[in-house]
Amino acid sequence: MLLLAAQAQTVTEIREGQARALREPFERVIRSKEAWEELWKKLDPDSGERKPLLPEVDFAKESVVAIAWGERPSAGWDLEVKAVRIEGGEAVVEVVRRPPTGVALTVITYPYLLVKTRRLPEKVRFVDVPPPVK
Repeated sequence: MLLLAAQAQTVTEIREGQARALREPFERVIRSKEAWEELWKKLDPDSGERKPLLPEVDFAKESVVAIAWGERPSAGWDLEVKAVRIEGGEAVVEVVRRPPTGVALTVITYPYLLVKTRRLPEKVRFVDVPPPVK
């Protein structure tokens, strides 16, 4: 029996924030500049010239993991990519979703997270993992 060890991937946060245009939850891997530009435009549709420059990604070597939690009823919701690993030709993305702790402002929010990692295979599985116990 051949056992293949999981290969951990380095993850670099690109941006996290709130975007009204990301009303529906999703988990997506961006593999092209065109798809990257399309998603980036949705993040701050009303910012005009103040919009941050599109971060550079070498899609020949890298992928962007994009996670949007959809509409949340208050501030304080947090997303984290805990780990990305390759197991038998499949990428496994571990996602931690933290609800607010303590008092949170009652306002509709749309949290998202963008991270960069080494180019991922076509098959990707997103797995929710619990936040660490404090």
